[in-house]
Amino acid sequence: MSRNKSAIYEAATLILLARSSQRASKSANNLQPRAAVFPGGMIDKADFSDDWKNIYQKEVDWLNLIESLPKTCDPRTSLYTRSRDSSLTADIGLRISAIRETFEESGILLLRSLTDGLPESNSGGTFASTINISSEELNKWRVMVRENATRFMDLCRELQALPDIWSLYEWNNWFTPPGFKKRFNTSFFVCCTEQMDDVSEDAREVTKTFTVMPGDSLYPLDLLSLQNYEGEAPGEDAVLINRNSETIEQPNACVFPGGKVEDTDFSEQWRDLFCQHFDWQEILQSLPKSCLPRCDCYNKLRQSCIPADIGLRICAIRETFEESGVLLLRNFRHNRLPVDGSHGNIGSAHNLPIQQLQYWRRLVNEDSSNFLKLCRHFNSLPDIWSLYEWSNWLTPRTYPKRFDTAFFICCAEGEINASQDQAEITYLHWTTPEEALKSHAIKKIFLAPPQTYELSRLCNEYFLLPYGYSFHTVPEILQFARHRAMNFPTKQYLPIHYQCKDGLLSLLPGDSLYPEDEQQESNRRITSNKSISELRISSERVNRVEYEKRDKSNYVTTYRVEVLPENFSIDGHKVPYLEWQNVQSDSSKL
Repeated sequence: MSRNKSAIYEAATLILLARSSQRASKSANNLQPRAAVFPGGMIDKADFSDDWKNIYQKEVDWLNLIESLPKTCDPRTSLYTRSRDSSLTADIGLRISAIRETFEESGILLLRSLTDGLPESNSGGTFASTINISSEELNKWRVMVRENATRFMDLCRELQALPDIWSLYEWNNWFTPPGFKKRFNTSFFVCCTEQMDDVSEDAREVTKTFTVMPGDSLYPLDLLSLQNYEGEAPGEDAVLINRNSETIEQPNACVFPGGKVEDTDFSEQWRDLFCQHFDWQEILQSLPKSCLPRCDCYNKLRQSCIPADIGLRICAIRETFEESGVLLLRNFRHNRLPVDGSHGNIGSAHNLPIQQLQYWRRLVNEDSSNFLKLCRHFNSLPDIWSLYEWSNWLTPRTYPKRFDTAFFICCAEGEINASQDQAEITYLHWTTPEEALKSHAIKKIFLAPPQTYELSRLCNEYFLLPYGYSFHTVPEILQFARHRAMNFPTKQYLPIHYQCKDGLLSLLPGDSLYPEDEQQESNRRITSNKSISELRISSERVNRVEYEKRDKSNYVTTYRVEVLPENFSIDGHKVPYLEWQNVQSDSSKL
């Protein structure tokens, strides 16, 4: 087979991130891990939704409501004076956020029925009004509100009550000092109830909930002096697997789990299985949204009713199970489709006993159609709702076997059991992107270019995202992944090899030397009599890997990305963070 006519296989890869893994040294929560804190969290856009105004106006006059709020003295802090694209004032939106987060983390529901009109303002202040609901309803609504903050509105409508914004009094405003990776501008409110409500921890973020009273040794003297956790909060962990030396695809390489698409991933039997639980059109509508135009791997005509958005995700989930033992299944006991909220869907991992795990992995490895049988057996579906389109890499033409690979990203949390398959995989480990890249730099592991590039993207902590956030925690990456896929078309990354006087360039989209018609250019050898440094100096934009030749077989590999901020979002992604290369230059063989 000639190089110009290399076979191209479809593949799917999963960048699986976990908020907490089995690494005993890490806490499950990246926000003040192991710290005792007041309930609260990040403000959601839903807290400032104009729909809240409509809900309140059904009960009271809007101007009367504004006048009835607890009074505050000017000047206000920037948290209250900043402009927002909302008709809600900060005095209302911030209180709704505090009440919602308190419900999510403690189960306390600070709602007030306005059947008797607005609460009267008096010199003694207003006690909070709480509503108790059954344990079953509490658990159901907490799950829904965590997945989608707008569901807090639905909860208020069902209970015919409103967030008790009248009982929250402005207390203080704390701003995380410079030097911390993640900074919060936080409004503190104080609220008093007439009775001690039952509280229950949120197993996702809260390990223990307790109430302390004045006189207790834990009771703070000034209500804000709880000792904060000292040290650096743990970052996200990613699953990487090491292929053995006899593997055909990327031998000895450390890669994300994934592999070649099988016909069974697009079997029409998947539709039958999904339709046992839900209407097919509802399933298609519930999938994470992606921006047009799509890459070729999503547009390819197939003799199947299964769209690529489902089939490729099934492939990634199946391969992840085969190679790592992580089983991303979702059980639908409550017959509710996941809601693709503003924060995205957390992956649902199904941990099997070791004997069942080994049994099913062997069956699926032998015949990919057994993955369908596995899902039927556990009355579950592949968790396609938690996989967000991330990137698309096509192997360069210089390789005899090429893969058009859809990369997805999935964020999971809790204890996730992962293990190598003892066949293709020699080693599996959870690691942070930065740790993996540093290990690659000192030649402890070998990362192929797509893995190196994607991990460098995840490692970037300093460049702001298009809508104002940076990567510090798994939830932020999840929110970004959802936003990017919805608003930016994914660009296919086909590395173009450019032979230079003293080495080789692997050009990527966005580079000044990258051809406009990459498919056409990839079929011919591009050469230049200039050196790598000369081509770098003459390029306005740089997005490339430089392989500088030192002797007959050794090359020094350097990743370079130097694009202007307005050009970085060629597909909405962040600029890769490449400081890890300073640990030690990586000499490798081509």
